[in-house]
Amino acid sequence: MAIGGCPIYVSDKPGNHNLELLRKLVLPSGSGLRVRLPGRPTRECLFSDQARDGARVAKKTHVHDAAPGTLTGAVRADDVDAIAQVADDGDGDDGWDGEAVAYMQRARELVRLPCDAVLPVTLGALDYEVFHVCPVRAIAMAPGGTVVAFAPVGLLDTVDATAAAVALRVHGCNHFGAYFSRRPARCTLDGADVGFTYDGDTRTCSQRDPLMAPACVSDEHAVAVSAERLWKAFMDASALPKACAGLVDDIAVEGNGGPGTIYTMKLNPAAGVGSTYKTRVAVCDAASHVLKSDVLEAESKVGKLKSHSTETKLQATGDGSCVAKLKVEYELEDGSSLSPEKEKDIVDGYYGMLKMIEDYLVAHPAEYA
Repeated sequence: MAIGGCPIYVSDKPGNHNLELLRKLVLPSGSGLRVRLPGRPTRECLFSDQARDGARVAKKTHVHDAAPGTLTGAVRADDVDAIAQVADDGDGDDGWDGEAVAYMQRARELVRLPCDAVLPVTLGALDYEVFHVCPVRAIAMAPGGTVVAFAPVGLLDTVDATAAAVALRVHGCNHFGAYFSRRPARCTLDGADVGFTYDGDTRTCSQRDPLMAPACVSDEHAVAVSAERLWKAFMDASALPKACAGLVDDIAVEGNGGPGTIYTMKLNPAAGVGSTYKTRVAVCDAASHVLKSDVLEAESKVGKLKSHSTETKLQATGDGSCVAKLKVEYELEDGSSLSPEKEKDIVDGYYGMLKMIEDYLVAHPAEYA
């Protein structure tokens, strides 16, 4: 289903489908998620006619800026037309106070929006974000008189996340998420208790279908270089062939370094790790030194993976040191997990490259200082 709430037509050549994208649009049964109301234009452009407003006086060929700057804007809960109608759960109580949560699908972040709050948005060239805005409702009173607030986000891995949750009945499977103002005591699925995670910072509660959840392996290493220097070198594509000589021969970059940017590393055959390593940036937060990437192409000695993503976070521990934290999520075709030895091979491969960058910066203290 398209974001507008209508069916979509796929015209890919047979065998050339983007299955990763299609899985975000339909349920495993092949049926689609239909949103409750049709898609609508935002009010500020409803009566705008670019052909007659004087901004464009004639049709002509225009060469756009090959390297445009960032686009800034803001998101509010009431940008969603008729959100109050959606907030009405049919109990006759129209006491919604305007509070909502916004889930950013690409960044995979949840933000609580008090009434009339504004969420700033910055997008780079060829970048986009999908915001799911969900009304927050009071559902119970905790001991001490504290109100417990709740908002069902839906299936976090689908484009129409909120359409997957209707009256607390979930359509589909995989990764379900919701906002809770306090940690739930338990989570049940079809009457049976299931495990869940709760992020106390964002108040996000989530639960994965155990048959479809990706496996996760994480580790951390101390680095004798500051987080700022390591981040600068790590994000400079031109530096890696020099810092990782013998492993990385060249890097091609498509994008401006932000989300959506594709990096294609040409690896040295003598290193024995394949010829190409291709990734797409999902999140790049320079302030927090966090990089999340989806691996699009890689040759690994652990075997072929159905999906593969990485998250690297650099955390300062002193003026000239930091801790590098790595998290790798992967899926095998049969839904199983790799052996601990093979999981260690994956982590060691990433830290091997990080170690080469660290050694280079230690040997060249003036670079990226």
